[in-house]
Amino acid sequence: MVINSSSNSYNLKVDLPFYTTSGTKVLTNTSSNMLTTPISLSTPTFRPGVDIAPSSVMTFVFNKSGDRPVSLMTGGNIHYNKIETQTTAILLSELLLT
Repeated sequence: MVINSSSNSYNLKVDLPFYTTSGTKVLTNTSSNMLTTPISLSTPTFRPGVDIAPSSVMTFVFNKSGDRPVSLMTGGNIHYNKIETQTTAILLSELLLT
């Protein structure tokens, strides 16, 4: 669900956990109440672009057409020291006072 309270329309890329070629959008604004429109994409994608209407509430439902490849990103834990255990640095102002 996307809420656009501004008077401007926006283009948005949606990041999905699967491939899609179709879906449905539901628009509610001052002139339409839950207007349902089908979405059709020419090629399978997991990042479809959608247009967000001004001053509207929109819901998008995408149909799964295939599995998304597993990400090759790797990560690791980073453990930062607590501030109480870190060594202090001497500030320039402290050097001028001594």
